[in-house]
Amino acid sequence: MSAKVELETETTMDVTQSEIKLDKPNQPIFGFLFFGVVGLLCFNYFIQVQFYLEDKYAPDFVFYANILYGLSNNVGQLIIIFYGSKLSFSNRIYSSCIVLALILIAFPVLAAFDPSDSIGMGFGLLLVFGLGFFNAIIQSAGFGLAGICSAKAMEYFSLGQAVCGLVPWPMIIGFRAIYTAAGVGSAVESATAFSSLGFASLITLLFVPFYKYQLSQTDAVKKAIDNIESTKDSAVIRHRTKLEIIKSTLPLAISVWFVLFVTFIVFPSQPAKWTPSFSGYPPNFYANMMIYVFQVFDVVGRYMPAWGVNLGMKQIKIGSAARILLIPLFFLATYNISFFANDITKIVIMAIFAATNGLVVTWAMIRGPSQVDKDEADVASYTMSFFLVNGIFFGNMIALIIKMVSP
Repeated sequence: MSAKVELETETTMDVTQSEIKLDKPNQPIFGFLFFGVVGLLCFNYFIQVQFYLEDKYAPDFVFYANILYGLSNNVGQLIIIFYGSKLSFSNRIYSSCIVLALILIAFPVLAAFDPSDSIGMGFGLLLVFGLGFFNAIIQSAGFGLAGICSAKAMEYFSLGQAVCGLVPWPMIIGFRAIYTAAGVGSAVESATAFSSLGFASLITLLFVPFYKYQLSQTDAVKKAIDNIESTKDSAVIRHRTKLEIIKSTLPLAISVWFVLFVTFIVFPSQPAKWTPSFSGYPPNFYANMMIYVFQVFDVVGRYMPAWGVNLGMKQIKIGSAARILLIPLFFLATYNISFFANDITKIVIMAIFAATNGLVVTWAMIRGPSQVDKDEADVASYTMSFFLVNGIFFGNMIALIIKMVSP
């Protein structure tokens, strides 16, 4: 599908809740879907190979890497909120894609040298900081551009972020099987890491010419970029200060924060502890399968708006709060209490948990920019993006505490 088609650009305060439609024709949905994929592709591949990197770098690398990634991602998001208007929008995309691609290749290259624990930990964490920081830049850029363009653009950018989680695990399994069959011996994991991270690096680089010569040439995207660039070095053009814009966006931003906070309190930490109701799975397959169930139904949830499932402000708030009721079910499944020990029950729990995550997050991100005037939509979108990743970070912190105190 060609990206050279026009989007609707009405995402202002005069667009009411009921007027936000997702069935508008002639939208470059592939362009924003691709943008969403690139927004999280590097991170998704990194987490699939992080335990291989820990074996090569240093003990506890994964523990410190996950914390540092969350911190650097939050720092990057905050910088974009308050200083993003001073930076060239397109250059943000070009530079972040190039740096992220180089970082992905650097991970297995460093591992190939079999570094000492101190060197492995030091350089590995430096790469992780860059991964989190530049991922924040590309992700916030996508949310900002989609927020200005249309609800449809935001829907498909959000969908792309979920879709990219479906690719790494099957691909890594495939590479591992190929190299095992080829008889590469002890180099199977190294070859798998090089191939999978190299693929993600290539796709990330390919987005640069796609954005430059396709997506950015769309009339409505051009207008959106002009709108973003027009505020550069000028606070007069905006109707209000950034703090006032953030205040208007805050109710939905808090909803997004709480959705991700609840999700990452139990995911993926609790499913990693789940045991199957019958034997026969290969090592680690069951936990990875359950994580993949989440990724599949997260995509389903993010696509529900296209099927006509519409959430208003009140429903978003209720939905984000109500998901906390699902948390006890994860612990019942962890300890195999009664019928929660059954695999089907666990899959159903995960499917509901994931679908509601995708649905509520997508509608909150769609409606967030509509709470402000169109020349403020980029800041509103950056704010929503920050609260999203901040919710993930604090959810992971609670999960870590639970892990430390649980038997």
